[in-house]
Amino acid sequence: MRFKEWEDYLDSMLSHVKFSPDRHKIRQEFVEHMEDMFDEYSSEGMSDDEARDAVLDNIGDSHEVGKLMNKAHNAVIGWIWQAMKYCLVIVVICCTSTLSPLTANLLEGLHNISMGYVDIEAHGEYVYSIELDETVTVDNHKLKFDKLIKYADRGTNEFVICYREYKKLQDCGIDRELFWLTEDMFTDDLGEMPDEVTETITNVGFLNYTQVSVTGFSGDAKQIIIEYKGNEQYYKGRHFVIVIDLPEDEGATT
Repeated sequence: MRFKEWEDYLDSMLSHVKFSPDRHKIRQEFVEHMEDMFDEYSSEGMSDDEARDAVLDNIGDSHEVGKLMNKAHNAVIGWIWQAMKYCLVIVVICCTSTLSPLTANLLEGLHNISMGYVDIEAHGEYVYSIELDETVTVDNHKLKFDKLIKYADRGTNEFVICYREYKKLQDCGIDRELFWLTEDMFTDDLGEMPDEVTETITNVGFLNYTQVSVTGFSGDAKQIIIEYKGNEQYYKGRHFVIVIDLPEDEGATT
């Protein structure tokens, strides 16, 4: 941790989260966003002390944020109880004027917080799954690629690529353009492009869970390649390449 003040803030915030298995994950995600914010403030000319304090001011009160995170990370008891909690949080927020835009945006995604990659099971049984550990940044988009899953349905090869798109904390209270993976960003090692690419997105506050379904690749392909070269209007000059090796044994999980 870069500053003791940050450590104290997170300790105070996490003290409100009663579901202890989620505390480490919450801490790690907040640390990543705090570091990103600090670097941005520093690049704008702030001293280390000024940037440190600006990060804490931007996030909001540790007790209010902690209470919200506790509500978001409670175990699911049932849809009725979940709806009651959701209504209760709305009442609290309507009666409280001290909550930050971050809190309001986290509330917007509260009902999805435990769902994650909700669309995966809709594709049926998978042939294999490959764990990915690739992180790329394109301007204010930070993408963490988690896994590729291959499905086979009625003779059509389907790959689902799962990635998370992180928002900076100061962006949580505003609408922001999403990053889309499109057909022209995909090829295989045979030089072929997919027939169709579709995306499903679940918003959970300061991150989006995205499932990209890619169909039409040859069954002989050994690799799937994702390459982003930028375009004329947005993110000019940005570039990344991710090469995913497909297993020869289709029963394998890597």
